[in-house]
Amino acid sequence: MIDSSDLLADPLSDLLRLAEVQTAMTGQLDAQGPWSLSFPPPQGLKLFAVVRGEAWLTLAGEAPRRLAPGDLMLMHRGGPYVVGSDPALPPEDAMLRFVGVDPQRPRVCLGDGSEFTMIGGHVTLSEDCGGPMAGALPVCLLVRADEAEAPVLRWLLESLMRERSLQRPGHRLMAEQLTQMLFVQMLRLHLSRSQAVDCGWLRAFGDARLQPALRCMHEQPGRAWTLEELAGAAAMSRTAFAVRFKAVVGLAPLAYLSEWRMLLARRALRQEARPMAAWVGELGYASESAFSHAFKRVVGMSPAQYRQRSRSALLPATAQPEPLPQAA
Repeated sequence: MIDSSDLLADPLSDLLRLAEVQTAMTGQLDAQGPWSLSFPPPQGLKLFAVVRGEAWLTLAGEAPRRLAPGDLMLMHRGGPYVVGSDPALPPEDAMLRFVGVDPQRPRVCLGDGSEFTMIGGHVTLSEDCGGPMAGALPVCLLVRADEAEAPVLRWLLESLMRERSLQRPGHRLMAEQLTQMLFVQMLRLHLSRSQAVDCGWLRAFGDARLQPALRCMHEQPGRAWTLEELAGAAAMSRTAFAVRFKAVVGLAPLAYLSEWRMLLARRALRQEARPMAAWVGELGYASESAFSHAFKRVVGMSPAQYRQRSRSALLPATAQPEPLPQAA
């Protein structure tokens, strides 16, 4: 369950895999002339890319921001927001514009659509394992087209638009993969702005001083790591390492290790064919009983309840059993 072929070699890749990230660009807005649309608060993670022209983005309670071709936005939580040609224009409800459009290729055209194009989609994360990532993201992550990584972003966006336009065999999968690459590249750029990243897992993944210790825990989660060993991997004193780790991650190093083991355990309970007793040792637990006690304390239900609930969620609605009661 825990080997180099199963998990990738760096902590961010590990978390992306456990979070079961799925992305898709699903809608398109073309506009011309004066226009302004008000969008409801994002449900989940929303990804937008400006393909052509310029517009203004206004978040609730914030000054308008100018959008240019190649700019990317990742919206999360927050309130309603407005996109338009002029922030002074009164906006109309964007959702009314999308009523009656083709659900397979939702597209709205304002005017003749010749001046501005923006595509939008969504990023979905595992409900159980996506929390550490989603919780560390800002309300709006804006990546400008003139960032240092602009050539990569431009190539990805141009390739995505080409796939959407030509619709050659396999275009759907290609578009999904390109959108996921855009998402990961945005995360990378966000991590490079270390001072702008809130305390949490993502900030830790962008901290070069902590990377060696994080890799140790990710590569060998079942090992009984000591604070001294992890500090040594980071080439820091025990005290300096503990203070820095807590300030950056928001958790003590060994508490982070425990949470990482629990994320791996959730995936194993959903996907592992082997009995639980055969793999709990790989996560550092001396027995199935010790693991079950720790899992119930953290998750609020026994491993057996969690496994049954997770697998029943994959059944057709008509075949789903009654929900399991939550453990006290």
